Amino acid sequence: MSISPQEPRGEEVRSEAGAVRRMTMSRLVREGWEWIKSILIALVVVLIIRQFLFVPSMVEGHSMDPTLAHGEWLIVNKAIYLLSEPEPGEIAVIRDPEEGESEKYLVKRIVAGPGSKVEIRGGRLYIDGKRTDEKYTDVPIQDVDHGPYQLGSSQYFVMGDNRHLGASKDSRSFGPVDRERIAGRAQWIVWPLDKLGGL
Repeated sequence: MSISPQEPRGEEVRSEAGAVRRMTMSRLVREGWEWIKSILIALVVVLIIRQFLFVPSMVEGHSMDPTLAHGEWLIVNKAIYLLSEPEPGEIAVIRDPEEGESEKYLVKRIVAGPGSKVEIRGGRLYIDGKRTDEKYTDVPIQDVDHGPYQLGSSQYFVMGDNRHLGASKDSRSFGPVDRERIAGRAQWIVWPLDKLGGL
């Protein structure tokens, strides 16, 4: 005696196909939602990094020659000055003191910090009466004498590394910079690749 398999009725076949479609759609919705969550988390992380930690910035102009050239890309560390104070010798990004509350920024070297006395005399920079050896420049300061300036408790004196006459807009023209205007430290050159590295 043989038993022939029972043929599935049409409504059973449709029911199984519908269940498969529902499972597939449910899986696609779950996977889509996972992708959306991942993208949103990545965007939030990028925004936090840009706002509080690191931000790319392009050098415009020649005021930092020969150290930085026009068109080079930097990574600016915004977090470092939340943890420590700016130090002389560091290259900082500052909000332009002549632009009020605008978001225009300048890249300059900090040459003196709070409480220091700064003077430019005979083409040389003097901090607290002592001549500073500036290995990052290629000429003496081609400018008239300035100062002496006595910096306040939260003031910094900044200059461009380009000391050719009229080549840099800096503390010689707009005076000492308040601490609150220093936005971050130029940490790395990332473009062009042949100059890739830390500052």
